[in-house]
Amino acid sequence: MNMTKTAILSMGMSICFLLCNPKPAWAQDQGTAPLTEAASQLLVGAPTNYQNLTIYPITLAELNDPSRYISQDKAMAKNMIRITEQGSASVPTLKLTNKSKNKIFIMTGEIITGAKQDRMSAQDILLGPHKKNIAMKVYCVESGRWVHQSRQFAAGGTAGTKKLRMSATNKASQSEIWSNVAEKSRDSDVRSSTGTMQAVYQDPKIRKKIAAYQQAFSKLPQNTKNMVGFITVIKGQISSADVFANPKLMSDLWKKLMKAAAVDAVTSKEASQNNPSLEVAQQFLKDGLSGTFKPIDNPGLGREYLVEGQNGITGSSLVHQSNIIHLALFSPEKGDQPRELRPDLRNRNRIPSQQEASDNRSQGR
Repeated sequence: MNMTKTAILSMGMSICFLLCNPKPAWAQDQGTAPLTEAASQLLVGAPTNYQNLTIYPITLAELNDPSRYISQDKAMAKNMIRITEQGSASVPTLKLTNKSKNKIFIMTGEIITGAKQDRMSAQDILLGPHKKNIAMKVYCVESGRWVHQSRQFAAGGTAGTKKLRMSATNKASQSEIWSNVAEKSRDSDVRSSTGTMQAVYQDPKIRKKIAAYQQAFSKLPQNTKNMVGFITVIKGQISSADVFANPKLMSDLWKKLMKAAAVDAVTSKEASQNNPSLEVAQQFLKDGLSGTFKPIDNPGLGREYLVEGQNGITGSSLVHQSNIIHLALFSPEKGDQPRELRPDLRNRNRIPSQQEASDNRSQGR
């Protein structure tokens, strides 16, 4: 009889817990505290404008993380890391090794070149010291090549444009990534025999335009105290926001993110609007950080979260030792559906197999 009463009492307590705590366990994850707190700590400053691109700096009153993180490109330049194809080459996975004592940060959307085809990182990774043979998730951004150019990858010096980075963050299919590369190539009037995204950045007329944008914004980081990120606005519409652990890490990623923003700006087909007020820009951050944070698998240090903000804002963040290493927020594209409604995102980690990738290449996709 006592056992029955105990069982009934236990069941009642369980039902009460579920009713009183309707959010799933990951919604109460204490590791998300830095993200919820960031909404009130991050400050949006006065914008700088050039043609149809506007940048709003994001600052912190007090810096919380003075740690030294090495960016992917700097690590490659100093031979600190090695990224290669796996033994049996696979489109969506590479092999990553940190040969140094440093923590190395790889941002979602960074492009690496060489090996059997150019790739783009599929998630943020904070690689711990001396870590070997880590499985690195990637996307192909060169659909027409599957032959070795080099034994290991080199830094591309570029990152995916907004739509590419957002698709990677949302764990889109490989086919969607190829479609985005093809679309940006058409919009840029650039053709490549292998369909590589790098061709857009290397095109002489595009490079000239990028250089003008970079020059216009070149002094913004050094002239803005405690700048840890920025909001990108194109033709008056908020495109994205990026926030980093500290000004040093932000400055290391600044150049390639500005290149991507410039390409989006020169190829934009949207109608121009007035730039948003500081209040609207600040609200974008608050909306992005007012939703839910769902943890996902990550091979490096810290914990990575998919961000589901208000008003269709999506993104991701990597948090390590109570500090935001990187936060990326993206405004919705026209016609976007929420993640849970999109059939191509229901299996979040699915990337086509090597055979599927080969089939797509043979069909010119």
